[in-house]
Amino acid sequence: MVFLCAGCRRPVGDTLSWVANDEEKGCILLRRSSEKQAVTEDEPLTLESRAAMEEMLLRAETVLKVLETKMAAVESRIASLHKEV
Repeated sequence: MVFLCAGCRRPVGDTLSWVANDEEKGCILLRRSSEKQAVTEDEPLTLESRAAMEEMLLRAETVLKVLETKMAAVESRIASLHKEV
């Protein structure tokens, strides 16, 4: 799981950097890891850049769905070959 800043929605850490949580204060303490710092952009996210990003994500999702379908077909074929033996 990746944790995002509530203000700017940029990644600030993930479950590997989880140190502790405080249920009373409703917060999670993350370890600082300089080699895992998020790369931040100088420019804020605009409607145009967000639209472009969403389009790229939709394309990636489509590709992943096609790959998932192909993988399922391959796995099914392999399973049927094992049954024939």
